[in-house]
Amino acid sequence: NKNSYSDAEHKQEQEANVFAAAILMPAFLIQAEFDRGEYWYLAETEVIERLAKTFDVSIPAMTFRLSNLNFLKTY
Repeated sequence: NKNSYSDAEHKQEQEANVFAAAILMPAFLIQAEFDRGEYWYLAETEVIERLAKTFDVSIPAMTFRLSNLNFLKTY
């Protein structure tokens, strides 16, 4: 719960999440998946679901990562 964290703790939590996302879902591996060309015909939700399964992460985690990388609607 954000209300129980100080601003510094909340910032540290966000930084830890970004770091974990970079480890679990490296941008170059996500790009390699897109380069395979199997995603262009899928709806965005299907792309997110497939990539989440491929990288063995949650759908919200993959959505967050793709959004941060500006990969949504650009593939």
